[in-house]
Amino acid sequence: MFKAFFRSRHWAPWAYGVGLVVIAFVGAGVYLEILWNSWIKNFYDILGSPKEHTLQEFYWQLLVFGGLAAGFIVLGWLSTFITQHYTFRWRTAINDYYLFLWCEISGTIEGEGQRIQEDAKRLGELVEDFAEQFLNICILLPFFLRLLYRAGATIDLAWVSQKVPVLGPLVSGQGAMVKIALVTSIIGTVVCIYAGRKLPRIQYDNQVVEAAYRRDLELAIGHKPRAGLLEELLLRFVGLRGNYFRMYWEVGKFNLVRISFSQVMVILPYLLVAPSIFAGIATLGTMQQTINIFDTVRYKFSFFIYNWRGLSELFSIRLRLKEFENNLDRYRPE
Repeated sequence: MFKAFFRSRHWAPWAYGVGLVVIAFVGAGVYLEILWNSWIKNFYDILGSPKEHTLQEFYWQLLVFGGLAAGFIVLGWLSTFITQHYTFRWRTAINDYYLFLWCEISGTIEGEGQRIQEDAKRLGELVEDFAEQFLNICILLPFFLRLLYRAGATIDLAWVSQKVPVLGPLVSGQGAMVKIALVTSIIGTVVCIYAGRKLPRIQYDNQVVEAAYRRDLELAIGHKPRAGLLEELLLRFVGLRGNYFRMYWEVGKFNLVRISFSQVMVILPYLLVAPSIFAGIATLGTMQQTINIFDTVRYKFSFFIYNWRGLSELFSIRLRLKEFENNLDRYRPE
């Protein structure tokens, strides 16, 4: 999966040269997010105290927003275009590597066509989705953690420790908002991963039963009509249906936990910041900026929560491709 692309001289310009371009696009996106966060404070400070500002200042902020939006549009378009070509080259490298080995063996491997075509395709799509997100997290978090730490200076959370003393160490100090974002994300991640712990294996099993059903259908094409064929195929589909129902149950449990956690985290920053607003310690712009920073940091920390279903599919694909590679090595001619 990896050595075919990253250890190949032929693909090195794409793997590392274009890879650096993709990283540069992610870095530019992080810079735009920092500018966007600063704009939020300026814009809502104007709305929060209109008597201290002019209409021209408001219009100017709308122009700034237009510039930022244009930057996001152009960068998003270019980044997606380059990343798609990058991941397709990766898929091409995997395809060529597998075909080179597969065409030399005489043995039969379960689902070999699906491994080469569908699984390699899905691997590229999932890597495209997650790699850019992960790079964004690695580059963005250091900047936004520092911003959240600074924002904590204008937010008074002493009332939390007064009402719930056991939370005193968590809400004390200027870095309280950082600690809260980190702790809540860890708790949510652990709970959600536990709720969805069975999904990778179920998705792996699902591909196995789908492949078996597809193989039976292909074999039946040349043997129609035949006594008992309908019953055999219906029985095979019953097994497939049972696996899907099991997967739906596990996905349902995971989604219940994930959605519940997400809704709690929507309201949490408002509960934390609102007392400082009504006490006159923070402005409306400060509140909106702090909430945006908190939500961004918490969302990045919660990467596994919001992507667990896709990650579980990625893990199951990796299991299947690793098994396929082992079989290729086993059947390879001496």
